[in-house]
Amino acid sequence: MLIPLDLLLYVLFLGFWLEGGPDRAAAPLPAAALATAACLLPAWAAAWAAARAACRRWRGPAPALAAWRGRLETAARLLTLAFSVLALEAGRLPAALAPGGGPAAVAWGLAPYLIAYGLVWTGLHAAFARLEALAGAAVPAGRLASLLRRSRYGLCFALLWLPLAAAAEGLGRWGHPGLAWPAAALLAWASPALLVRLWGCRPLGPGPLAEAVADLEARAGTRFSRLYEWPLGDGRALNAAAMGFAPPFRYLLLTPGLVRRLPPDELDAVVAHELGHARRHHQLAIALAGLIALAAVLGALAWLPAAPLAGRALAAGAAVAALVRWGLGWGLRRFERQADLHALKIAGDPEPLVSALERIAAAAGASRSAPSWHHYGVHERASFLRRAAADPSLAARHDRRADALRNAAFGLACLIAGWMAGRGALDALRPTEGEAGPARRPAAVRPEPGWPDGGARAHGRRLATLFPDKADPAGPDGGPPEPGPDGP
Repeated sequence: MLIPLDLLLYVLFLGFWLEGGPDRAAAPLPAAALATAACLLPAWAAAWAAARAACRRWRGPAPALAAWRGRLETAARLLTLAFSVLALEAGRLPAALAPGGGPAAVAWGLAPYLIAYGLVWTGLHAAFARLEALAGAAVPAGRLASLLRRSRYGLCFALLWLPLAAAAEGLGRWGHPGLAWPAAALLAWASPALLVRLWGCRPLGPGPLAEAVADLEARAGTRFSRLYEWPLGDGRALNAAAMGFAPPFRYLLLTPGLVRRLPPDELDAVVAHELGHARRHHQLAIALAGLIALAAVLGALAWLPAAPLAGRALAAGAAVAALVRWGLGWGLRRFERQADLHALKIAGDPEPLVSALERIAAAAGASRSAPSWHHYGVHERASFLRRAAADPSLAARHDRRADALRNAAFGLACLIAGWMAGRGALDALRPTEGEAGPARRPAAVRPEPGWPDGGARAHGRRLATLFPDKADPAGPDGGPPEPGPDGP
């Protein structure tokens, strides 16, 4: 996943903290730095203890590597999130280094997370090194090399979010906060160009592989802008990915291990699967669904009664985690199945993709029956593909449902964007405090029978009694001011 859940939750907590948490009387910088260090240093010890405990349990034959890797990664994310939040709240480093707020406070607010990330992952290095050795993969020589390799993928969201947050803060101070959303869309559109360089990908030139991909693109009715060699896991991993929402930043990434170990028909099936994602615009739909879920959580919190920072952050974090795990995960599994069906349509036979999925799962040490949060298990995917090959109506029904889900995400995103644009336009037209608005005629007063002036003077007295601070100094009927109980 491009956006680690622990980093997303920390960014959410940081936003609440910067916006209006507890009193931020800035402590002296040495005291803030000391408190931050005291909260972060135990993170390495906790990660080291978790690694030792995990290594002691690996006895006898090699364990299910994917399951153990998932448990360790979950433990690492929980430790990173817990210690970084504790360090931010106890040390209050942004308040000490950037008391005026702004982009500097956002940047310093990320520092506790980045430090905790480095400490936790270096503490878990021994456990992950043993997992890599059991899988037959190359293990980096030291903890620093391993951390740098992992940071290229785990922290790429921070590298994208930080300039966007700084730009949004600057645009807000200049009086143009609405421009932050077009800036975010532009950054998301062009982000693949940055990520392929950050990950060390190399363009694939002309050759048999490029010709095979071009033939599949012609049959699928869509195309990638460029092909890249993806050095995931030092090139030993078996993986492929479609990146980007639209040309010219729509890329296909293939690891050398995948190209080397898969026969041509299986490799074609994997490429057809990724072409299915691109043709159906799954990446854009998932990105919009994630933004809709985040906006729904923040909007719901805005309508709730005021609560302490910890309560709001905990409620927001739990809601976001649940929506990602069960909401986005549910949609991703349907999109993955639709991409499988696209590969079946291109190949005309389910067996090449089934064989490729089994080979990839075996290389990763994953179980055939165990699903992930965004993929069905290999056994379930293979069973569905074979049933769809025997009954084409099954594939047609699933395509209709998946397309309806995608169109719903597009439509809801358009409605939210239109509502925000309209609200921004109204806010821009509304006069600010101290600015004179357009002159308004006073409301007409209905005459009251039995009063010589139609009741206008009595009506003015009633208004002055109810709203003394709004009383007209010129008198209720526009004449000279009326004397009060203590004189004029």
